[in-house]
Formats: sequence, C-alpha cells, structure tokens
Amino acid sequence: MLDINLFREEKGNNPEIIRESQRRRFASVEVVDEIIRLDKEWRQRQFEVDNFRKEFNKLNKQVAKLKISGADASEVIQQTEKNKRDATEKEAEVREAYAALKAKLETVGNLIHDSVPVNNDEANNAVNDAWGEKLVASPGFKLKNHVDLVELLDIADTKRGAEIAGARGFFLKGDGLLLNQALINFGLTFLKKRGFTGLQPPFFMRKDVMAKCAQLAQFDEELYKVTGEGDDKYLIATAEQPLCAYHIDEWIPPSALPIRYAGYSSCFRKEAGSHGRDTLGIFRVHQFEKIEQFCITGPNENDSWKMLDEMMQNSKDFYQALKLPYQIVTIVSGALNDAAAKKYDLEAWFPSSETYRELVSCSNCTDYQARRLEIRYGQKKSNEQAKQYVHMLNSTLTATERTICCILENYQRENGVEIPKVLQPFMGGETFLPFKAKPVAADTKGKKIVVVGDKGTGKSSLIVAAATDSFPPNVPPVLPDTKLPFEFFPDGIPVTIVDTSSRPEDRNMVAEELKQADAVVLTYACDQPETLEGLTTYWLPELRRLEVKVPIIVAGCKLDFRDDNNQVSLEQVMSPIMQQFREIETCIECSALKQLQAQEVFYYAQKTVLHPTGPLFDQEAQALKPRCVRALKRIFILCDQDRDGALSEAELNDFQVKCFHAPLQPSEIEGVKRVVQEKLPEGVNERGLTVTGFLFLHALFIEKGRLETTWTVLRKFGYNNEIRLADELLPPSLFKRTPDQSVELTDVAIEFLKGVFMMFDDDEDNNLRPQEIEDLFSTAPESPWKDAPYDGAAEKTALGGLSVDAFLSLWSLMTILEPAKSVEYLIYIGFPGDPSSAIRLTRRRRLDRKKQQCERKVFQCFVFGPNNAGKSALLNCFLGRSYENQGPTTDERYAVNMVDDSGSAKKTLAMREIPDDGAKGLFSSKESLAACDIAVFVYDSSDESSWKRATELLVEVATHGEATGYEVPCLMVSAKDDLDSVPICIQESTRVTQDMGIEPPVSISSKLGDFNNLFRKIVTAAQHPHLSIPETEAGKSRKHYNRLINRSLMAVSIGAAAVVVGLAAYRVYAARKSASA
Repeated sequence: MLDINLFREEKGNNPEIIRESQRRRFASVEVVDEIIRLDKEWRQRQFEVDNFRKEFNKLNKQVAKLKISGADASEVIQQTEKNKRDATEKEAEVREAYAALKAKLETVGNLIHDSVPVNNDEANNAVNDAWGEKLVASPGFKLKNHVDLVELLDIADTKRGAEIAGARGFFLKGDGLLLNQALINFGLTFLKKRGFTGLQPPFFMRKDVMAKCAQLAQFDEELYKVTGEGDDKYLIATAEQPLCAYHIDEWIPPSALPIRYAGYSSCFRKEAGSHGRDTLGIFRVHQFEKIEQFCITGPNENDSWKMLDEMMQNSKDFYQALKLPYQIVTIVSGALNDAAAKKYDLEAWFPSSETYRELVSCSNCTDYQARRLEIRYGQKKSNEQAKQYVHMLNSTLTATERTICCILENYQRENGVEIPKVLQPFMGGETFLPFKAKPVAADTKGKKIVVVGDKGTGKSSLIVAAATDSFPPNVPPVLPDTKLPFEFFPDGIPVTIVDTSSRPEDRNMVAEELKQADAVVLTYACDQPETLEGLTTYWLPELRRLEVKVPIIVAGCKLDFRDDNNQVSLEQVMSPIMQQFREIETCIECSALKQLQAQEVFYYAQKTVLHPTGPLFDQEAQALKPRCVRALKRIFILCDQDRDGALSEAELNDFQVKCFHAPLQPSEIEGVKRVVQEKLPEGVNERGLTVTGFLFLHALFIEKGRLETTWTVLRKFGYNNEIRLADELLPPSLFKRTPDQSVELTDVAIEFLKGVFMMFDDDEDNNLRPQEIEDLFSTAPESPWKDAPYDGAAEKTALGGLSVDAFLSLWSLMTILEPAKSVEYLIYIGFPGDPSSAIRLTRRRRLDRKKQQCERKVFQCFVFGPNNAGKSALLNCFLGRSYENQGPTTDERYAVNMVDDSGSAKKTLAMREIPDDGAKGLFSSKESLAACDIAVFVYDSSDESSWKRATELLVEVATHGEATGYEVPCLMVSAKDDLDSVPICIQESTRVTQDMGIEPPVSISSKLGDFNNLFRKIVTAAQHPHLSIPETEAGKSRKHYNRLINRSLMAVSIGAAAVVVGLAAYRVYAARKSASA
C-alpha cells in the first residue's frame, strides 16, 4: 500500500500526484479525498487520546501530593477513574478509525511510472521490441495447434484429468513429463548462473499473510481455499506470493541488497475470469509449474528500475536460448494490478493462430508490497519518520505448461516435434518427439462398423478388399473382426469392421452385433435383384425392430457382374427406398474384384459416424433440426462478445480461430457476408452477421455436404453426437456423493439465475410467462421442465407463468434430483463460471444428527399416506392451487416452493407424494430413505382405517431407518379437519406419537385453507435432524441391549486394567525383593 504521508500536504507532499495516478488507472479519484478525511479523523482522535493520557498523568501526581499531605484525594481519584473510562472509549474510536483508514488506503493502487502508456484497453499495449523469425504455414505443410500436437504426441491426458480433477484437469505423461522437467531444470540452472538463489516455497499460505500479498479480487477469481483445522489457508497462485512474504517484518541492510530469488513451485488458479477461453489442452489450466524471478532492491536512486531492466533481459535471453520468437509490450495503465508501478509482458509467437500470446509478466512494485509486509530498509530505527522500505520486483521466467505449448507449435515438423537444443541435455540427449498413434479412449475401442446382408452379396470380399487393397481368391464364410489403423482415414479414428453370418440360426448373434454398432453397412448384389428387394422386405424393417439408431450405408456390391443391358441409375433404384427409410445416410456401388470404391464404402461409413446428418438436418423439411438450431444459437451468443446481436469481423475471426485454428482474411469475411446477404438480406446488418445469417450459413454447409464444418463447430463448443454437452464438461466426480448427501445451488449460481430471470422478464411484471421461459431455454436442447417430475411441480400464475421464487424452486428441485442435468442447463443458459462453482455438496445427514444442526437450504419431504387421505390436496394447496379445482392422483409427483423460515432466510421445500401402493417398492431398497430429510404421514381424521394405514406406514419407515441407519424426522398430519373426527383416532394418534417419541399430529383442512403453519413446522423439523425420529419397540430394545453390552464391556475393561496394574505392581515388588536378597 502507499505511504500515508503522501496524502499529507503538511508533510510537504502533494496528494494531486496520487489523484493523477488514479486517473491514469481509470480508478476512483474521490477515494484520495476520503483517505485524507479519514486520516485527519484518526489523527484527531489519537490527539484526544494523548490529551487524556497527559491529563491522567497530571491527576495521578495530584493524588500523590494529596495523599502525602494527608488531604482528601477522593474527588481527584474519581476524576482519574472518569479519565480512564473516557480514554478507553476514545482508544476504541481510534482503533475503529485506523481500521477504516487502512481498509480504504489498501484500495489505492501504486503510483504509476511516467513511462506507462495511459489507456484502458490492453489492445493498446505499447510494443517495444521483437525478436526471432516467425514460423508460418507453407503449401505442403499445414500447421497444427498446440491442442492437437499434445494429442498427437500423447504427452498429456486431459480426459482422465477432467474426470478426476474437474474441468481443466490433466495428467502429464511420458515425454510430456520429461519435457516439463527439462524446462524446470534449464530455467533454474539459467538463473543460478545469473546470481539467483533457488527457493521452493510452501504451496499454501495463511490467509492473513496472503492478504498482504494478493489483491482482494484475487481471493474470488484466482485463489483456492484450503479447508481444515486451524487458520484459513489458500493455495498459492504464483511463487511471487510466498516469496514476497519471505522477509516479512524484517530489516534488510544495504550490504545484503540486491537479493535475487528463483522461485520454483506448483501454482493453483481458479481462472474464474476466463470461462470459455482455452478450455482445451494445457495452455490455461488450474494447476501448473512455474519459475519466478523475485528481486529486492534498495529504495534509493534508480536501483529497482535498473533491476526491472535486468529481469526483463533475463527473460529475453531465456526465450532467445529456446529460439522462440517474441515481442515485448508495456502494459497500459488501466490494466495494471494495484501493486505494479509498471509492467512488461513478453508475448511469444503461436504460429497456428498467427498471434502473440503472453508467457511472461515482469513488474516493479516499488515499496507497495514491502510497506504492507513491513519489510524495511537499513538498520532498525526507533524514529518512525526515518523508516524506509525496500523495493520488490517479480517476473515470470517460465510457466512451463504454457511454454511447452509454444515449443510444440514453433518446433513442429511433418512427423513430430523437435526438442530445442538447450533442453536436449536435460532430456537424456533426446532430440525429437515423433507423433504416435492417436490413443484409443478408455471407454471405447474406436468405431465399430457392422456389415450385414443376404448370403452371397459379397460382404466378406468387400471387407478384405478394403483392408488389403486386393481381391481375395478364397474368403472364409465369416471373417474375424478386421481393424483398420487410424491413419487409414483422414479423421484418424481407428475402425473395427465386423463381418456377420447370413445363416438363419445365427440371427440372434447378428442382432447383438447390430445393437453395438456405430454404423451399419447393408449390402446387396448388383447382379441379384432379389437381394435389393430384401433390403425393404427384411433388413431395414429388422433394423427398426431392433431399434438400431445408427447411420446406415447401403452398398451395392459386385458392380462388375451387373447386366450391361439393364443400366438403371443408382439414384432411380435407391431414391424411393431412401424416401421410405430416412435412416439411410448414403448409398454407393462398388466392386471388390475391380477394386472400385471398396475403401470408399467404409470411408463414408466412418464419416457418417463422426459427422452424421440425422441430428443436424431434417431431410423432409429441408431445414436444421430444432436441437441443432438451439445449439448454434448458444454458440452465436457466446461469440457475440459485445452483446449487440451481430458478429463483427473481429468476433468472426475469433470464432474462426477457435474452431479451425486459422483466421479469416478480410476478403473471405466479405465473401461470407455477401453470400448471406444475397440469399437472406436480414442475415447481415451494419454491425455484422446476425443469428439468422449464422444459422443460414450452417444450413448451407450441410446442404453442400460439408457436415464436418458444423460438427467441428459444435464439438469445439463441447457438444456430442446427441447435440448435448459432452461428458468431459460434466465429469461424474463433480457429483459424487454418499446417499445421505444432497446437492444444492451455490449463492453464485442463485445470483446468476436471478439475473437471468430479470433479463428474460421482458414485460417487467416479476413473472416469467410461458413464452419468456421458452426464450430463456432457447439455447438448451429443450426445456428441462416440460415433463415429470418438473411439469406442474411449482406454483404458477393465472397465465401459467413463474414468479422468481417458483423459478428458483424448480432449479433447486432439479439440482437435488438430477444435479448433472441442473449444471448442464446452467451452462446452456450462459453460466459464466467453472461448473463446480455452481453447486455444493451438503454435509451427510448422519453428521448433521451428530452435530444437532443442519446447514441445508433445500429439504426433501416424503409424503406418505393411504389413498384419499388428502396427500394430493396438501401438495396442491402448497402450490397455491384452489381446492375445488383439483382431484386426487395415484401417481408419484413433486411440489416445490419457498417457505418463510422464522428468523432466517427462506428455505426451499420439495414435497414428494408417495402413492400408497408405491411405498412397498420404496422400502425394498436400502438407500430409499437416504434422500429424505423429513417424512410426513397424512391420514383422513374422519376415517379410522386411514389412520391405521398411516400408522403402519410410520412404523415401516421407522423400522427401515433403524435397519439401514437412515433414520428421518417424522410428522403426522391429521387431514380433513373440516369433517367430524373419529374419537379413537384422536386418542390413538396421541398415544402412538408419544410412544414413538415424535410430535402430536398437526391438524389441517385443505378445503378450508387452514394448514396450522404445517409447512414451516416441516422445515423446522428438517432443520433439527436429531429430533422427531420415531422409535419402534424393537429399536428401543436394541438400544437398551447395546447400552447393557457397553456397560459390561466397560466393567470388563476396568477389571482387566486392575489385573494388569496388580500384575505390574507385583512384578516391581518381586524385583525389589530379589535385589535386596
């Protein structure tokens, strides 16, 4: 932080210098005057405290004189006591005033150096220097990006990393690990030769120390909190943080300066502000290794500025040694962090995207950090006015994963990647990393293509011809599985071809193969018309019967045997069949004997697997399918960074680089816009390409057979073949929990959803109409609430809309029932953070019972009861529905709403109606009650049989809970209180609830709308999971037995201990007796 004296004009300083620095930072200027005011208030209060102390000393002397003289000192003593009280109060004001001053002082950034360019946009960073020859693509050499190169070299596993660690997790493996270590060893050796002392710091820091080294914003956007006993701790985001605290509260003599440290550490960053950027590969990850230059100089002359140049030169020399082209930029004033007076970035060249990307940041923080950490310059002084602080500087040398990405792109060759010469000694002399076969994912064996057709249509011959590029003279009836290598096809996916038998007795086996197929090749013989007829009479209907929903390629084999006198075109033959069976992707004629289009059959089969038409395009309507439209609309919105409803040239270029790793030339952009405007004028406006034009372009690609273009776009944005988010974005580890844990939305997610609600509430009536809800989910595959259990589960307005409470309640219900679906749909509608920040796992309920408190905000209530007890009416009234307009139901259903909880925030209550005939099935599972926070048992108070059945259900639930350990609080509800109650029900219900240790029944009348605060009572009971738990007689006996056993064991333990002590005493006695003898 800044020296407070800089704000004091009476000290000869000029606060206008600070105001000007704040203006250049595009930060608050008013804060300077506020600090001056707070400083004066603090000093005034301090002055008053000092006066109290002087007065206290004066009064003490008077008391002493009076006592010596024998005079009465009581009045002066009373004045002394009052002085002490007043001084204590004033000291509290001083502490409060100083805390307010310090908090405000910490919000002001360092004084910006005069050489820093003044601007608020990083696009205007000043380029100072550049070095190196940039690698560019050539006609015979297509550049690959670092994501693809990592995969081709098989040096990292991001899929398994994401499954285990969440988004952006990865495993470095094989040569990738060696390359990473080589960079680390080279970097540390490089700095050691330049006088740096190596330090490996702790990977986490105490919160109070971290607060002196990091900005407040970093705690939310960058830092991971470490939970556990003791003080709060945070994982370090950079070695700079522990290194700058290394000399905390020390004096450093001039003779010890300058100090140069080379900090090596693993670093951990949330990357909360980079959602959607660099999600693939290892460039921007949550955990990475880094070597940091950290230097300390004296505060006088230009020592720290000379050191800044030295550190920047070190970085230049390092990247020149690696022969990586770079440019040096001075960061604009508006982009500086609070601590930096000036910052340089070294940006290295990434040839695949033809752009420079930041690898190094080098900052001079002058005395800003040292002042907060009390790291002083010189010898210890008693005079505060003479105190000086050291200057501190930091600079990345290498964040190794990022540097690896840059090395891969700049050293790539046709068949692999060269290793920079300076790293080769650290790689055991290895000079080249060759590309490897693409690894097959753990959950797949590549793509399986199953070949079926009538006997004698040439299935086996076709497979051999495609695999060997020759015609086989002798072919067995059925071939073993034939694997084609990944380089066999341009897409590089390994393919297994499965031959099948035509014998009737093998049809069950064939059916099993078809059910596991990724694509089907269906053969007929061009010289046998009956086999063509067999496609429509048997094979295609059979595939439908088996529900084989994969692409089908029809292959007309033995083209060389076809009768030349019967030349009917393939289109004439297949067009009516393809009209009837839309699942056929394409048809092709081939000849194994003549080597004519045999390989093309499987090329098209593989292509239809990777780029199927079905999910994207409706052939009959000749239009994009709704789910495809929704996905592309979401992608458009994500790319429309300025939210003006159109993709500008810059936004189109960013989109092109992300998806295809190459920018568009200005002429190409104009050509795209011209094509759209000619066909669809509203597809382009003065700001760029509209969403209508974006959709039109993709429809055009598909019509022209360029499905791979649209699929590439979809997959780059995380979609799978069903046009839903791929599993990698929603790893199962994110939702792993024990049966009695639940998943809830975090405050971050709830605030996001409130913002979305307001955004789509077009008429600002604080309700979302059905059309507004449809618009909200227009970027999702479909509305998640159109079917059970969500349809009808929330309170609706007269027009069928949702209030904000009902809207959030449905989200909470979806989160506890289907957390993966909830997170998936949050992403669809634009949740900006890491998916893991949207949800939280609650504590296990058995721990809640142990701690006798519950921190949950969403409670699930199981509603049991016999038929016609009033369960459905209870749920309907919970949703504000009229009693007269509702009838009973025998189906399981949910009702969810907010409940005002006395003395705290609203809680969400999800009520699940359990039909009477469904209870038995529920109890058959051990974990059936694990998700239940509270069980309610409803009975008709006017029907004795209803009461008896409700009691039976209560006992069954209690017994199940005692047997499984999933006991739940229970409440009895006496419904239909508007009718005459059966006296025995009143008496027995009181007795049973008392015997089982739960509250007496709550009387309600849904018809009269009298609920006796039932819903609040349900929530209150759920919040106290250790109370209202029913005990059966068997359960009581078991507890009594266990207590007896425990007492017996205790008695045995005490007895055994006494025996042991007795034996020990005897042995000591015997030993002493023997010694004396």
